[in-house]
Amino acid sequence: MNLTLIEIASVIGGLGTFLFSQQKGVGVVKASALLSLIVGVAAYSIPVHPVVDQVAFAFCGATFVGMSSPTVLNKYWIVAASILYGALFYFFAFQFEGFGGGLGTTACISTVSVFGIKKIVEKQKGTN
Repeated sequence: MNLTLIEIASVIGGLGTFLFSQQKGVGVVKASALLSLIVGVAAYSIPVHPVVDQVAFAFCGATFVGMSSPTVLNKYWIVAASILYGALFYFFAFQFEGFGGGLGTTACISTVSVFGIKKIVEKQKGTN
């Protein structure tokens, strides 16, 4: 599995879902589902290769990060959460099986972590 490809897919999945839902007004669930469907069909069309599968899984999980509300995280924080998601997926996702699903658990951990960092940064700046 290639960390660079996982990170690229994660950022595209997270930011793509966030921007698509905001700009097209389709809602986060539909945006996540549509983008995941497109990537899933594309990955299924490519001859079986483990890297393609892992990149597709990373993309689909990262769309959960992109489902965050713009009142909670803006696009820059979504990119940060997507990068963290990609790293967690690459190194640890298989260890989260049984905790409600590895992709969702990894997305939740990365989003909540970045939200916490955002709050700390805001408190340091005095913009609470």
